[in-house]
Amino acid sequence: GDGGDAAPAPPSSARFLSATARAQMEKQGASQVWAEVTALARLPGVLDLGQGWPEMGASELARAAASEAMLSDEHSNQYSPSPGAPELVNAIERYYRATGSLPDDSVEREVLVTTSATEALYVTLQALCDPGDEVVFLEPFFPWYKSHARIFGATPRTVRLREEGVAPNKRFRLRLDDLRDAFVAGAGKTKAFIHCNPHNPTGLMFSETETKEIARLCAEFDVVIVADEVYERCTFDEKTPMTRMADVDVAASDTEPGIATRARTLVVGTASKLLCLSGWRVGWVVGPKPLIAALKTIHAYSTFCAPTPLQLGVVAALEKMADDADAATRARATESASRSPTTTDVTSHDVSGRREAAFACTRGRLVPDAVAEIIASNVAVMSRALTDSGVTPFAPSGGYFLVADVSDTGLDATEYCFALATGPARVAAVPMDVFFDAEGPAKDVPRNLVRFAVCKSSETIGKCAEAIRNNPVGAARK
Repeated sequence: GDGGDAAPAPPSSARFLSATARAQMEKQGASQVWAEVTALARLPGVLDLGQGWPEMGASELARAAASEAMLSDEHSNQYSPSPGAPELVNAIERYYRATGSLPDDSVEREVLVTTSATEALYVTLQALCDPGDEVVFLEPFFPWYKSHARIFGATPRTVRLREEGVAPNKRFRLRLDDLRDAFVAGAGKTKAFIHCNPHNPTGLMFSETETKEIARLCAEFDVVIVADEVYERCTFDEKTPMTRMADVDVAASDTEPGIATRARTLVVGTASKLLCLSGWRVGWVVGPKPLIAALKTIHAYSTFCAPTPLQLGVVAALEKMADDADAATRARATESASRSPTTTDVTSHDVSGRREAAFACTRGRLVPDAVAEIIASNVAVMSRALTDSGVTPFAPSGGYFLVADVSDTGLDATEYCFALATGPARVAAVPMDVFFDAEGPAKDVPRNLVRFAVCKSSETIGKCAEAIRNNPVGAARK
């Protein structure tokens, strides 16, 4: 104790960690940022517009069916087949067919049920990527894209969306030449393009023309498309529904037939968004059989299967959605058939046959759901409040979020979010820094953008809007 050698430090348990785990921890991965956001939202009296969990719309039909499955059939509480309960696989196939995705005899597709869309993305990139491959996605981005790519040794390559217009019509847009430049830069190495539509977090929805052009680029550079379409029914204009990537068909060039877009596209969906059941963790991937076969193998070695009774709950809700979609299609087909020329000697059997024929050749439609209407109203309410408080909102076309530029407050995004949550407004939001790649081509991460989750009840949004309007922060503070 009088100046002798100090006792050796105990060995650090960090030596047991993989280089991948250490890298993710050192870079303050998305999961850690999310933990900090959640902690801020849990402060007393704070209204949470940080996390994108839906506050309304949770499917009652799914919950009732899952409860019945849990309590009435002991087999429903055991493992399902790893690729998914057969009932859910069939219901997913029927849902897509009823809402406009027609069968294509040239491409055999299969369904894999996963434990959330997050796992769907994880097993997809694990099945596709080797070290040294590149994965391209748009920036800002869902942070898990970058983390998943890096975990499997792939290099993320981001394409930044451009800002255009002025409030109230300020929006994000993709410049197709920017996407082409990314594919050119990664030529020979780019394995996949992650296409999020409607886009998280900006709310940008790609038109049918844009979707076809993106598909054409992916065909030209022979890239797999991971179509993250979890918000497909959360769009704000019923006259312009979302175009599913797997439903467009383009050739690699004018002279080469290439392969159909559907043959290179893996579609990701989830009950978290479609049924507002984010705690259930039931997702899926639909895609060409050879690719799904690889995903099935990886999935079996990770979570093996999603919770069986919750899968059966999702079945009931998807079947009802498909029933409703078929009914709407049948009504349109009947109206069309009734306008066909008739003669006086047409029998009721003939009319019925003609109606069935019309239904068979009438394509279903993908339309916004009731939750989308509420969120569109929430966007309008929050946009007015933010504008009144000196903040500039962007105009989204779909999704769960509203992005705003806080430059005029004199604060950066992190300072603004801290002041908003801890000050008199008591509203939690998310600084957008985590949605950008500091190591990407653009290098400069915007420090002026904030994301608000508007997938909340009208009552909650009303309270938040009033609090923000009455308690501006930064330069706008009175």
